[in-house]
Amino acid sequence: MTAGRISGFFKSFLVFSLVVLQVFIMVVAVHFLRHYFAFIYALLEFACMLVIVMLINENDNQVYKFSWAMIVAILSVSGLLLYFLWGRSSKNRKIRRKIDMIEERSKKFLRRDPQVVDRLGLEEPYLKKLSVYLDAEGFPLYADTDGSFYPVGEQFFDALFCDLEKAEKFIFLEYFIVYRGQIWDRLYEVLKRKAAEGVEIRIMYDDAGSITTNTRSFVSELKTDGIKHIAFNPMYRYVDRLYFNYRNHQKIAVIDGNIAYTGGINIGDEYANLYKKHGHWKDCAVRLEGEGAWGLTRIFLEMWEFSGGVETNDYSIYYPTKKGVGKGFYQPFADGPTNNPRNPAETMYIQMIANAKDFVYITTPYLTPDERLTDTMITAAKSGVDIRIVTPNIFDHWYTRFITRSYYDHLLKNGVKIYEYTPGFMHSKMILSDGKSAIVGSVNLDYRSFYLHYECGVWMCNVPLAEDIKKDFENIFGVSDEISLERWRKRPWTDKAIEMGLRVFAPIM
Repeated sequence: MTAGRISGFFKSFLVFSLVVLQVFIMVVAVHFLRHYFAFIYALLEFACMLVIVMLINENDNQVYKFSWAMIVAILSVSGLLLYFLWGRSSKNRKIRRKIDMIEERSKKFLRRDPQVVDRLGLEEPYLKKLSVYLDAEGFPLYADTDGSFYPVGEQFFDALFCDLEKAEKFIFLEYFIVYRGQIWDRLYEVLKRKAAEGVEIRIMYDDAGSITTNTRSFVSELKTDGIKHIAFNPMYRYVDRLYFNYRNHQKIAVIDGNIAYTGGINIGDEYANLYKKHGHWKDCAVRLEGEGAWGLTRIFLEMWEFSGGVETNDYSIYYPTKKGVGKGFYQPFADGPTNNPRNPAETMYIQMIANAKDFVYITTPYLTPDERLTDTMITAAKSGVDIRIVTPNIFDHWYTRFITRSYYDHLLKNGVKIYEYTPGFMHSKMILSDGKSAIVGSVNLDYRSFYLHYECGVWMCNVPLAEDIKKDFENIFGVSDEISLERWRKRPWTDKAIEMGLRVFAPIM
């Protein structure tokens, strides 16, 4: 039985049960072999030391390696099990080779225009290097693009459905989460109708993120209605194939190659505030029309092939056929675990903060910055740059609340301002620097986004919608609670203890 044939609930239960069962078997085995305890203990200690040495020699983030080393050292048997299932980076090397082949084949379809970069250099000389960096990573800069910003999910879905109704050639959808509900029902009606009209429909969703949706009936419906589909990185019933890491967190929608969307919004009712478990769900997205849309289309096509979809030999059939007339520059980019330790998403955040002169505003649902990013923010704050980070006041998981807040004290005492979005859950992922450059995408300020997930976003410079983003930030600050260092240090000691305990596991949660 394949993963697609297992119901969402049973698959979730199976994943959990197998892990618990395997740990239980190992514990029982040690108990009944207690006469050989000294030998077994020595063997386990040697195995732990060997794994820690292997970790030290891996080309990964230092804090991420330290966290795994702590887990292996403290949990011993179960720590080793967890590491060999989900901590090893050896799988990355195999994946990297496959991605390299796909990227090499797609290079001829990049549509680079050196004159666009030169124009950016004339307008913003000190920001040109950010664009040159992304270009070197395989993500060209585009002009001739109209951009729109949507500060809430309701506006995003209205615009998306309007564009979907006008589709004539193809619709590409890629989301981490696809939940059944009012939004999906409305979307599926459009997709079915368009497929019947001869429009090519492709939808890609992450198997872990959409675990309760990716059922036999769901897949059957898609096949029956002529919709091409892929579940990214399937989770299997076999323990050694349970890929909790390396998830596809990207959010992309493409219509006829001329229009593309990205941001933090998935396909689900909560993103449109039709379901309010965590108060008001604050999210955002951007829409590109024109040349810039191609950057997101190409990212989708590469991920489709990487996920096992049919190889597209000629990407040019999906080129945009219309040019936008908007001002400014747009540079879509992607990131993933195979880039470690070279991570475009984190590098762009660091460079935007380091190059800021007046202010940097950031929203993120999860805050676990590594040392490099933390030092950059603190250095900028101490240099007089107004650094503000907005996190949720109502969190989606109890442990993310404590882990996120465990970083407040160090940042606050070094001049970084922190706000909590009091109306509900802050899920937006965006950064604005000096009102000139911005990123909107799927990237959180945490280890998973920077090192374990496939992500995407759009870097924008001197675009009209930057003013809309700034207004959104101002509105957010107006309804958020600014955390002062004095008040923060008066929080209950129990919170401090939990924060300290969970902080060790931050890079892998």
